[in-house]
Amino acid sequence: AAEARAAMEDLNFTRAAKAVGALVGDDLSNWYVRLSRRRFWKGELTPDKRAAFTTLYTLLDGTLRLLAPFIPFTAEELYRALQAQLKKVAEQHGLDVFDTPEKLRAGLHKILALRPEQLKNAVSETIARHIASEPVEPLPQTLQSFAPLDPARLNLYGVFPEDLNSWERPFAEVLDNDLSGTVLWWHRNPVRKPWSVSMPLPGQNDFYPDFVVGVKSRNRGQGILLVETKREINDERRNALIKAQAVHPEYGKVMMLYWEAGRQWQVVEYDPATDKNLLDRVLRMELLAVY
Repeated sequence: AAEARAAMEDLNFTRAAKAVGALVGDDLSNWYVRLSRRRFWKGELTPDKRAAFTTLYTLLDGTLRLLAPFIPFTAEELYRALQAQLKKVAEQHGLDVFDTPEKLRAGLHKILALRPEQLKNAVSETIARHIASEPVEPLPQTLQSFAPLDPARLNLYGVFPEDLNSWERPFAEVLDNDLSGTVLWWHRNPVRKPWSVSMPLPGQNDFYPDFVVGVKSRNRGQGILLVETKREINDERRNALIKAQAVHPEYGKVMMLYWEAGRQWQVVEYDPATDKNLLDRVLRMELLAVY
């Protein structure tokens, strides 16, 4: 919260939104809510259960206050809409437990405690609305390496970078061996460099897609496509799941690929019905232009 406030005081709204996302994803959801689930689920209203919900209320209230400067009217409307929907559902089921505003708010807070993904989704939408592209430093003129590098026909530096792992190198070779003319050039996007392409993700570290690809006849993203290759598409930390939904404000949706059995590349898509990543189709080079 302190980091978000400091960023807003500096008028750095991108950094502030990232800080709010980390607060909700890490401190509130992944830590406090998971740690306190048994306290929330106790049948009787013990002092410990009351203390757990009081703390949660304080956290939720503070989070909404942090979100308000980004979406002042939306945050208030969202809160009121959630309260109204909760009251409507209760009345449909003949329940009168929410007959006062205080009880209604308490019920809403309990729902958010048991379903923290709802709050995470709200934060994700807020971050997406307020991400703005910022210019980065130009690429270095040369690529430094202590060992000889294999030549690459379409790489911006004319070589295969040495930091490619066991599934990134095969995809780099697919790009470099393209004879259709679809791939104009490709670049290995390094992590945490002044010239790197990155974007914030809710509850995760900044996302640095593996490859930046110049694509012929691509009308989106200034002819550039961002590509992420994955060894695991549904990990416990939900890292791949969140990355599969990432959209860059300039270059558009990031294409995620999975090297199936070391034989063919499959496009990965997020399925909201199952809340999982699925293998959607085999990669064809012409897909790069329209994805």
